[in-house]
Parts: sequence; C-alpha cells; structure tokens
Amino acid sequence: YGSRTLNDLRLTLGDKTFYKAMHQYYQEKKFGVSTTKDFIKIMEQSSGQNLKPFFKSHRVFVSDQK
Repeated sequence: YGSRTLNDLRLTLGDKTFYKAMHQYYQEKKFGVSTTKDFIKIMEQSSGQNLKPFFKSHRVFVSDQK
C-alpha cells in the first residue's frame, strides 16, 4: 500500500514537483531517523501545498506513531 500511496502522490504533485520534494527529503534525512510527520512536512514545504487531505484520504496518520 505504501508504494501505491507514493505513486498517487507523484500523480497528484506531478513528476517535477514530486521528485524535487523527494530529493529535498533525502538531503534532509539521509543520515538521521525520519518519521511520517517529517515526510509530510517536507513534502508540503517543498511542493507549497497542503497535503493533509491527500494523506488522510490514503489513511496515513501522524498519530499512528504515538
């Protein structure tokens, strides 16, 4: 289900924006521990979009990590 969610995110953002955001995510987190909250935050910052509705519709919840 995770790969489908990422592909849907790519389709939602478009290739250029998605891969730019993924690159930023990699650069910021490559040597550390990352959480779902980190991923969503970086994807939103890089894309300039509110992605909370997208992740909610794909049943990705930050509260699952508490």
